[in-house]
Amino acid sequence: MFFNGKKERSIQNIFFRNILFFFICTFMIIFCVLISTMIHDSVNMFKKSCFDVLAQIKERNQSLYHAMRYLADDLYADCSDLLVNTDPEQYDSFRPHVEEIIEAKSSLLNNLDMFPNVMILMKTQDSFCSPGINDEDIKSILSTYWYIDNLTDPRSSFFTSRYYVDDTFNNIELCYVRSLIDTDGSYLGCIIVGFSSDYLKNAFKDMIDQNYIFYVLDKSGTAISHSIPSMLGSNLYYMPYFWSTIEPNSSSFIRKNTGLVLRTNSYDPETGWTIVEEVDYRFIFKSFSSVFFISIILAIICLVFSVGLAFLLAKKISRPIRNISEQMRKTPFQTLKCQTSYQELNVLSTIYNLTVKRMNQLIEQIKTDEKEKRKLELSFLQAQINPHFLHNTLFTIKCLIEMKNFQKADAMISSLLRLLKIPFNAKTEWICIKDEISYLQSYLSLMQYRYDKKNLTMEVHLEDDLKEVLIPRLILQPIIENSLFHGFDDSCKNGVINLSFRKIKEKIFICIRDNGKGMTQEALDSLWDSNKKTSDSFNKVSLVNIKQRIQLLYGDGYGISVVSVPNEGTETLLTLAYKKEGDI
Repeated sequence: MFFNGKKERSIQNIFFRNILFFFICTFMIIFCVLISTMIHDSVNMFKKSCFDVLAQIKERNQSLYHAMRYLADDLYADCSDLLVNTDPEQYDSFRPHVEEIIEAKSSLLNNLDMFPNVMILMKTQDSFCSPGINDEDIKSILSTYWYIDNLTDPRSSFFTSRYYVDDTFNNIELCYVRSLIDTDGSYLGCIIVGFSSDYLKNAFKDMIDQNYIFYVLDKSGTAISHSIPSMLGSNLYYMPYFWSTIEPNSSSFIRKNTGLVLRTNSYDPETGWTIVEEVDYRFIFKSFSSVFFISIILAIICLVFSVGLAFLLAKKISRPIRNISEQMRKTPFQTLKCQTSYQELNVLSTIYNLTVKRMNQLIEQIKTDEKEKRKLELSFLQAQINPHFLHNTLFTIKCLIEMKNFQKADAMISSLLRLLKIPFNAKTEWICIKDEISYLQSYLSLMQYRYDKKNLTMEVHLEDDLKEVLIPRLILQPIIENSLFHGFDDSCKNGVINLSFRKIKEKIFICIRDNGKGMTQEALDSLWDSNKKTSDSFNKVSLVNIKQRIQLLYGDGYGISVVSVPNEGTETLLTLAYKKEGDI
């Protein structure tokens, strides 16, 4: 902004952005840690609540298991001796007694809202059942794999299940089987105590919705209870693979066809059942929405606070630097007041002051050297009258005297004296336009005597108010000389040089035009290229010298330009500043 036109960033903005970036990064890290900690703790709390729910379900399942086992063992104690030691042909005689015992034992559980189905199935196809069991129920038991397997390889007791259709609805009956073995170890029959899986479903029916799924798996992976009725009795998992993917009594997120779910399981080694709860992750994180919204509001408030704090800190830190910058902008290249706010700024301001002092000394030295250089250049120009020109002029005068043409010889001597008088008597490098024209007229009169065949003339167009305008001394003579020696060849019969002066605003435009042979474009291009050599070397040196003098005296926006057309002539335009005696 100060040294060039580009829009540069201020130190305050840089400090502000860096401090704000630091605050935002720090806040984001803290925010992310807090949010992740909150989510982690909340998920753990949710998992704990899931385990608590499964513990309640497990406790209810165990109560069912113990009730089934208690009833089967109690019936075994009361009826086993009677059934084992009685001839099968006499079963019908005491059937009412056995069924009375079954009903009496079952009524104890009925009072606890547990309604068991009890069957005693003998190997002889005789059966003793509680009320409500029909022949179809007995046939379905007799056709099950576990019943047939127990006939050939009897077990003392075991848990199993029976799938059946009740009023077109799928249902599962959970069964505890106690085998009747005689003293010889022969299988005689079994006591079966069964409960509908609805009893298990009652443990989690209040939590059943689209977000929660509960089910109970037996040892084979079959769903013996499920919150979705259509899944009841389905073989959901191959249990060895199931336990290879998760740990017993664990909770973790898994991906299912419906998306990401939190699966929590509780394994009951006593029954061999696995209770599973699955919750959609969106439901879990839905409870965090209000907390997350509040966190976002707090984050925005903290962000606004961070912006304000960063701005104040950046302004405070950058104030000494901005003070130095303002001093530099208002008073360039002058010494500054030393800054003591920061050690680094004190060093910078001190070194800057030393640099400015030294730079000002060098500038003054350069100005002095440039003045001396311009004086030497002017002296060089004043002494640069071509010796060949003086020799030819003096030789011409000598010939005129020998030819006794004293009047013409006297005129040439007078013109030569006027020509030499102006540059050699110069005390400054500036001259008014009228004196410079007088010098040119003396110079041209000599050329007219020497080259009278070319019929040389100079037309001057100068307004009276421009006669006292100051221009650099000897700035026009080299251009006139170029026109005479390089513009007019031997075939020229009427050489005209037109010299005009115009003032536009605060600039003086001097136009020197001749009707000579002109120059080609290639010759024009080579005028300002010091690497190109031409036969008109003096012409080139003179023009380059004039260009350098103008730029040295006036600066940018001033100079010299040349336009030429072959066989038509050359026009040289000088652009100078308007200066008078009081302006130097």
